[in-house]
Amino acid sequence: MNEQAELRRFRVGLVAVLALVAVAWGVYQAVQPAYDPRHDDPGFDSAYYLEWSDSILSGVDPAARFEGAFYRAPLYAYGISALRGILGASVGVIRWLQLVLALAATATLAHAAFRWAGAPAGIGTALVLGAYHPWLFFSSRVLVEGVAISLLALAVALIPCRSPRWTGLAAAALALATLARPNLLLVGIVWIAAAWWSGERRKAVILALVLAVTLLPVTAWNFQRSGHVVPVSANGGLTLYHGNGPGALGVFTSVAGMGAAIESQRAEATRAAQRLTGRPMDAVEADRYWGRQAVRERLAHPLGSAVLVWNRALLTLGNEEIALDEAPGLDPNPWHRAMFVPFAMIVALAAAGCGCVHRDRASIWIWTAIAACLATPLMFYASSRYRLPFAILLAVPAGAGLARVLEGNRRAVVTALVVGALSVGVPLVAGMTMPYSTIIAQARADGEAELASAFHDRAGLASDETERARWAAAARAALDRGRGSDARSAKVWFYEGMIARDQGRPVDAEKAWLRAWQDGQVAPPRVAAAANLGGIWIRSGRARAAERLLREALRLEPLDETCRHNLIAAHLALGEMDRARQEIAEARRLGVPVDPELDALSRSGG
Repeated sequence: MNEQAELRRFRVGLVAVLALVAVAWGVYQAVQPAYDPRHDDPGFDSAYYLEWSDSILSGVDPAARFEGAFYRAPLYAYGISALRGILGASVGVIRWLQLVLALAATATLAHAAFRWAGAPAGIGTALVLGAYHPWLFFSSRVLVEGVAISLLALAVALIPCRSPRWTGLAAAALALATLARPNLLLVGIVWIAAAWWSGERRKAVILALVLAVTLLPVTAWNFQRSGHVVPVSANGGLTLYHGNGPGALGVFTSVAGMGAAIESQRAEATRAAQRLTGRPMDAVEADRYWGRQAVRERLAHPLGSAVLVWNRALLTLGNEEIALDEAPGLDPNPWHRAMFVPFAMIVALAAAGCGCVHRDRASIWIWTAIAACLATPLMFYASSRYRLPFAILLAVPAGAGLARVLEGNRRAVVTALVVGALSVGVPLVAGMTMPYSTIIAQARADGEAELASAFHDRAGLASDETERARWAAAARAALDRGRGSDARSAKVWFYEGMIARDQGRPVDAEKAWLRAWQDGQVAPPRVAAAANLGGIWIRSGRARAAERLLREALRLEPLDETCRHNLIAAHLALGEMDRARQEIAEARRLGVPVDPELDALSRSGG
């Protein structure tokens, strides 16, 4: 078949696949409001970016919000602010635009696969990406992943071109992707090294210069505001510690004294670093402190560090989609079943297609980008969001592998079956070096608990009784599934108590929070439950029991504001004014804000 005929074959096949994908994605997005409890009131990182965008649109000085260098990469917040402020786009429109962008990125990577391995490979890549649920899941939410990966896909498609102009455009796309997801800077570093090593010195210089020039304005802004050189954002040290600190297992690990809520995470991390070092720090210094602690912890335990990397590799290459806030594996939208390609299939097909993506030296760019994206979960921790860039780029060789399998290539079929079985069988291997089943069960339970809370909140906003009952039933079902996954999940019992309290069942709320405190294994929800219990016990005349409980909770989370406030309130209820004033002084020493009303009561003698 000549080149023109192959090109026509590719274009026809690609249009057909993209049309099917567009219909499936469109239906999924159209029915989202009926199933997604956070659709009208986004949570987690989505809420953070929308609040950031609100502050930009209201003209609030970013320095007042961020206290120096950016905590998160700024491109996405400023991008959606431009759409909302200049074009008047609603959040719903932004979601649809992101889907269109993800569809364009799918076509871009399909074209890259076509260039490297032919028309069947390109069509196969489009099919694999279109049917991979996490790609749709994250692109359809107010999250940075869809935008960052789309820019990365553009860079991957442009980088093989020898023209300096196209190299510059590829570098610019990658730099913008880095301003959305800083870990993608690893791709640029690897590309510069690969270009230099392969003798393409001019390409290496262009990549380095364009990346530097594009990142420079943000670096300069960070330096002006913080006095520190921060290329993009200042949260890498804490993220490194979450995956490499004491007790790390390969997934996100809570840190004593810090919750997981992004809106308070930076302040809590700074206060915790100041408490542990006994000296004042700004937010950037605190983040670097946590990064150094992570490195020291790993260097102090070389064997344990090797096992930890092995665990992360297994978790990353396994078929399970591990939640980090948003959980694609718990997607309540039934149309997610139309996206039928699991991660194990992508890995299996990519292994089968390894020998195909070799038409010219251009294949070095896709393989180095894949390796750089794999480095992120191996360095930090395994999660579906951290794995997503790796999975999306891996679809290029996977498309080639799918073409070989459909052609009946025996070696490709055997390779795909073996590698796919290994990915699905990760739990059997991982169980030898880590409590794999426990980790996955806890993650599912915690995800169900968060989902139950969102369902409950949506029920409270429902306009009629039928809707309210439907969302309330969904919340109850999610809690039941959470307990079924892990009966000792502190987060499940904590939200059980929150829902019982909101429904006017204080006795059930107290029982649930007590269960969370006594049986739970993860500190933050246990401490939150103890804080609520302390408040109940103070109001019911059990201030001494509350005081003992709150002191025990504060040993786990010394900087928990609610526990500190309730401990002061317990002393006030007991008439122990001196003790209350001592606790107020201790809270201030630790940097924990003190309720002015409690302070006034302690000074007035009750």
